[in-house]
Amino acid sequence: MKSSYYCARLFAGLILVALILGGINMKNVSNAQNPAGLAWPSAWIVFGPMDKSDPVVDAEILKTIPKELRVAGRAFQGLRVECADGRIDFAKLFGGHKEGMTAYAFAEVVAREDMELSMGAGADWWMQWWIDGKPIYDTLENGNQGKPFSTISILDHKFKISLSKGRHVLSIRVISGSGGFLVVSGGPDQMLVAPRAKLPGEEPFPGMPIPHDPNESLFGARIQRTMTLLATSTPNHRNSVKIIFYGQSIVAQRYVDSIVISNLEQRYTNAVIIAENRAIGGYTAPALVRPAVHDVYPFYPDLVVFHVYGGHDTGELERIVSNVRRYTTAEILMWTHHYGDDIQSQTEGSAFRRYLAQKYDCELVEVREAWGDYLERYKLERKDLLIDGIHLNNKGGILMGQLVLRHFRYNTLFPCGWANTVRTYEVRRALEEKDDEIVFPGSPWKRANEGAIGTDPSAPLCLRFHGNRVDIVSMKINSPPGSARILIDGRPPSAFPGAYAATRPSKNPISGRPALNRVMLGTNAVAEDWTLSATDISTNGREFAFSLKGTVTGPDGTGKHDKPFVSNSGRIRIDPSEITFRSGCKKPFPNSLDITWKTYLMGMDIWRSKPPLEAGFIDSDTVVQGIPNTEHVLEIVPNGDGPVPLKEIIIHRPPLE
Repeated sequence: MKSSYYCARLFAGLILVALILGGINMKNVSNAQNPAGLAWPSAWIVFGPMDKSDPVVDAEILKTIPKELRVAGRAFQGLRVECADGRIDFAKLFGGHKEGMTAYAFAEVVAREDMELSMGAGADWWMQWWIDGKPIYDTLENGNQGKPFSTISILDHKFKISLSKGRHVLSIRVISGSGGFLVVSGGPDQMLVAPRAKLPGEEPFPGMPIPHDPNESLFGARIQRTMTLLATSTPNHRNSVKIIFYGQSIVAQRYVDSIVISNLEQRYTNAVIIAENRAIGGYTAPALVRPAVHDVYPFYPDLVVFHVYGGHDTGELERIVSNVRRYTTAEILMWTHHYGDDIQSQTEGSAFRRYLAQKYDCELVEVREAWGDYLERYKLERKDLLIDGIHLNNKGGILMGQLVLRHFRYNTLFPCGWANTVRTYEVRRALEEKDDEIVFPGSPWKRANEGAIGTDPSAPLCLRFHGNRVDIVSMKINSPPGSARILIDGRPPSAFPGAYAATRPSKNPISGRPALNRVMLGTNAVAEDWTLSATDISTNGREFAFSLKGTVTGPDGTGKHDKPFVSNSGRIRIDPSEITFRSGCKKPFPNSLDITWKTYLMGMDIWRSKPPLEAGFIDSDTVVQGIPNTEHVLEIVPNGDGPVPLKEIIIHRPPLE
């Protein structure tokens, strides 16, 4: 798209699209890339257009395929669209696009067995996916941002869908941008052959390359676990690598992650890269440290790419970095400030970031030095790379992205090793060696292929470990796998308060930032959806009352804008300082507002092996996360409903305790 991503968000109209995969012969295509054997549809049925002011179709309707779709008193008939390449251009379909158009559709897909399927999609501009009325993925917050250098592609967003054996309804919602209105999607086969995005240019200005750094051969030394996972992925062993980009507006501009991820995807085609940009514009470190408890630590990435202003003199910046080291085993890449208008503050902040990088063993990108060298070499002014006193223009964005990208180097000569922070226990070793940390108090499990199989409920597998996260890697067997109970110190993961987390609360409608910066959980959390309903809100947002309700807990108390709140159940605590609109708004605030979030278990009490998504994919599940980073005893107890195949147990032990 040629239009600005921010103009797209500012001027885009809302268009809802649901697509029916109706009347399609779903042939069982079985190959190495698509063992699930599900062919991707080549025909879609579209309903619309409607108006954005029409009420959104109820979730119950998304579970069925209506012959006629009625919205706001009007009836719409479906239009069948052939799209062998998975691409639908709705602007052409509707004779153009404008703000406010909407459309719905529904689809049936048939799974011949229980399966998980990898799929990809991209849209101009926002999209949301459902299966049987349940949401599975959306880009509602940032649209297709992060892909400013490529056309819309099925590789823009990759996610998994779970299908039990039988018939299912798949639906999609697309929200148009100012520059176009289309969606493209595909399954494993389509993603394998999809053209890769064209990489951005390496020079901010033609003929003005970024000078070589004399220390460039040392770049990447402190992110070698990430780079090793990427570089050693093969078609038969596809490592998953989770990367989060976090910070404020410079990161939220999406130059860095778009350049880095598009490059990594082309260099390491066998790796499964899961990238998230959860930056919040305008949030300096004193503010960002609060939603980080929702955004960063539960995500538990392999790499945190991080930049934020402020907090170097008040402690919050170091707290964010130390918390990553305390709660995760993630590597950290951070960078010094580029040259903006506030020279003195940025110089002091950059110095402190160098200190933090050394103290916490972070990869440091010396953006400030390289930025200054670039300006001096080519006789440029600061404004040539900025749109204002601090934010990047396109040329500044390319420069920033390329400076960060050149640190993503794989080098086996660097000293490395993560055996004590991310430790792998081979299950079969316990059956073949005299001494092993894995023990079998009852009958030993049986050796099979590259692992072991347990079947007897009286014969658990036990492992004494030190850490806060446990992953289980399974293996393929010929018979349907059975399930097993997961116990930590004799208790299921759901019994540990720290194993629960909350998603980032929904947005403040005026600022677009979180309406609540942080929600604190009590010791008795359960997995459920929460709604805080604020009422009688003053026009400036400073005064209001609210009630809280959970889908499991039910009504859970009422509160006021200026009082600390503890829900009746004790499951939710909210400090008034966390309510972002309480400080006042320049625009009139709505009289009422629903703020939503979810609490969820970072693990599972019952584990069952799943068939791999595609050839080379590793069947790995996190069975517990967020428990105290101390010594524990893991027990995997077969339920007796079938063989429990186990290859490896991976323990994560954060370096800072």
